[in-house]
Parts: sequence; C-alpha cells; structure tokens
Amino acid sequence: MRLLLVALALAATAAQAQIIAYTDRFGYTGSVTRYATLADAQSASNALATFTLGESRDFRVQLFNGFSPFVEDQYHIGTNWMPPGSPSNTAAGFVQVPLQYGANSVHAFWDATLTQFSFDAHGALDAPNARLWDGTPAAANQSGRFLDYHLWFVASGLDPAFWLAGFETYASVGDPAAVTGGFSGLFENTSASASGFYTFDFQLNLDNWAFANFGPYESEYYIPSFFAAPNAVPEPSTYGLLGAIALTALVLGRRLSPKRG
Repeated sequence: MRLLLVALALAATAAQAQIIAYTDRFGYTGSVTRYATLADAQSASNALATFTLGESRDFRVQLFNGFSPFVEDQYHIGTNWMPPGSPSNTAAGFVQVPLQYGANSVHAFWDATLTQFSFDAHGALDAPNARLWDGTPAAANQSGRFLDYHLWFVASGLDPAFWLAGFETYASVGDPAAVTGGFSGLFENTSASASGFYTFDFQLNLDNWAFANFGPYESEYYIPSFFAAPNAVPEPSTYGLLGAIALTALVLGRRLSPKRG
C-alpha cells in the first residue's frame, strides 16, 4: 500500500490549488452569546446571555483540499479533546465542526520568505455531531447546525516551505513560533433544553496542553503541524521527487479525528 501511494504521489499532476492545514498546536479562548431569534443573532441585539471561556482549550485544524485522488478532500475544525487527561475534554468551551469529506471554501498562501502561512476558510454545516458550548455543563451532548463559520490564522516562524513539483504547491512540516487568528460564526442549537441561536468568537493562541504534555515530536497524541499552499514565485522542479515522497510519508502518518458524540 505504501508503494502504491508513493507511485500515486510521483504521478500526480496539479489541476487546482492544493492546500493543507493540519495542526494540533493551537489553543483558543473567547466567548459565546445566546439569542432567541436568528434576526437578533445576526444584528447582535437582545442577547439573552454571554458566556466567556477563561481557560484556553486545545484546537485542531485538519484540512486537505485539492489532493484527490491521492487523499480525499476533508476538513475537521474544533476542540482537540482526545489526548488522555486533557482539560479540553469538557463541555465548557467545546466546539466541533466534525470530520467531513468534500470541498470547502478555503484560501491560503505563503509570504515571500516561505516561513509565514496565511489561511482563511468559510463554511456552513448541518450534520450529526456538530457541537457548540451553550454555557451549561450539558453542552457536550447538545446538537445543532453551523449556519456560518469562519476560521482564519497567520502562522509564522515556520521552517521554510519546500516545493512539491508534482502538486504545484509549497509545504512545511513543523510547528509555528507564533499565531494570530480567530474562529467565529453562528450556530443554531436544536436541542430542546438549549434551543436558540449562538454567536461565537474565539481567538487563537499557542497555549496548548497537548503540545506541553505530548509534543513537540510526533506521538500517538500529538502530530507536528503540516501546512501547504501554492505560491506565485517559481521554484526549481529538482525538489519535486523528494517533495512528493515526503508528502506521501506525512499523509500516511496523519490520523483522522473521531467525531465526539
């Protein structure tokens, strides 16, 4: 199987912009505000309550776009609750856009030094296991749909990205030294006990429990970041063979995030 995937990687040709954003490194804090109606939530008026998350939670971004059939388009955004003993495995502050397969509205690019990765994604989702903290201890068992979500970040201090000629993109493996960004949107809670409309506004940081306890090297519960995006500056294709083999090894090592029910 590994040899087959290597062959696919070496034979790949670029048909569109290929983007990967896969990281366990981020944390987040922020707030959630509840409204009775969609109109109130959209106008930010007549709020019923606002809940603030003081303690940082671990965040996971898992997005592959444009590498099919080598790897399916997929995305997962939300709380990284899986490492054993993680304080993020709790209702307070929990958010989950569960693992999905298919296209997403996503854009990304590198700066001129190839050490800073900028990312922006928009979406909406009505699917089982969509979750957002409703301010109560039972939030982990709530359900609903994301009417809108927006994730953006700038990860800097990365190892210089290398050129993947077969995929017409630059890739970097390793965690950032700094991040700015946020995750925000509008969620409709359809559970009887907490029905309503909730806006959320989380700010990203590097305060990450999984990294502190299981990083910075690859382990069962922590994987270093992997970012890829095209860039207008051409790069010698002599790096293509090594790049494709490296990509194959990295993708084989990625694990899918289970959906928290």
